[in-house]
Amino acid sequence: MYQPPRPFELPSDLAAGITSLYRENADAKVIIDSLVKLAYDSGKEQSELVHKKARVDVPSAVPSDSIVGKLKVFLGLNLVSVVLPIRKKLNVFIGADSRGKTWIWVSSKEDGSIDDMYPATDTADFRCVACLPVPDRSGTPLFNIVFVPGGAAQEVSSPPQPLVFSVPEEPAKNAFDGSLFLQGKDKTQFMYKDLILLACQGISLPISIPDTDIFGDQFHVLAHKGAREGYLFFMHNEVIFGFKKPLLCMNTEDIESISFSTITRLTFNINVVLKSAPDEVVEFSLIDQSHYGEIAEFMERIAVKNESFDDKLKAKTFMKNQQPDNVLAVAQNEAVNEVPVTYDDEDEEDDENYTGESSESDGDADESDEEEAEEMAEQEREYDEELGDDEVEHDEDLG
Repeated sequence: MYQPPRPFELPSDLAAGITSLYRENADAKVIIDSLVKLAYDSGKEQSELVHKKARVDVPSAVPSDSIVGKLKVFLGLNLVSVVLPIRKKLNVFIGADSRGKTWIWVSSKEDGSIDDMYPATDTADFRCVACLPVPDRSGTPLFNIVFVPGGAAQEVSSPPQPLVFSVPEEPAKNAFDGSLFLQGKDKTQFMYKDLILLACQGISLPISIPDTDIFGDQFHVLAHKGAREGYLFFMHNEVIFGFKKPLLCMNTEDIESISFSTITRLTFNINVVLKSAPDEVVEFSLIDQSHYGEIAEFMERIAVKNESFDDKLKAKTFMKNQQPDNVLAVAQNEAVNEVPVTYDDEDEEDDENYTGESSESDGDADESDEEEAEEMAEQEREYDEELGDDEVEHDEDLG
């Protein structure tokens, strides 16, 4: 009986007919095998394309055209300053479709309709929402509302994108009048951040609470990730570093270990290892020493490993600590053992060359610092313009 060269079954009568055919003509078997292979491979390729398309389309969680026009706006906020995924003044809406599925979207349209440029996102793609103060700010307090993307821990460069927008500590005068949540209510009796958190509770989206038991009201810590300055926010179930791209959100259950390193008299670093990325170390540097005890207590509360006594980290910290304290001792020792040296003209020429090279290097470093400062100032000015000239024209920095 004929056996096809690919793993699928043929009807018995068709297999018998093919067997009879190639017995009469030996060349027929080669042709039949080729046809079977072609049919099988073409069908498999088409099936894989359909499967891949389904996998791409479904996770994006974009409502169909028939649903878009039927979304009911549960809560809307007009003209808020979106920080991520794009810096722009837009409208933010939370709504539900006819099936009861809830969505969140930003739009350039104030009536609650979806903008083609900014597709709606299923709220199930976010694991929680956090309300974080913009640190070191004068004037009207400002809060960043952070919708943390789902999963254990991921940077914002990976889908789904987080949503971050800013609201002032003021009555919600720009709340969308068509919001179902506000029917029969005076919207100005709600502060913006309170209104948003109430709406999130209404759609069962978990709210991440700051760890004020340990850190008090100042639950944010200035830190650097590489050359990027930002703030670490310590929540009960999240550690968030922001607010520039990429925003880093680490769920406390995904943190394998936190260790201290490069400890000096004024600052220290922490190194975080995630269970989801055990081979990578995320380092946050130049943290003020005043926060050492708070972070150590936070580590104890979330019960993570403290690998500060790892040999490599100990060596790094030891070298850093020893250097400043020993400078005077080394200098004194060199003075005691100093041997008079006679300098010739060639030595003097070398000294002049060395000094010149050092000055040039210092100049380059100063110039680089000035360029970086100017670039950051320009970014802040651009964002201040986007905030508008109404209630926040006096604001200077997003953080």
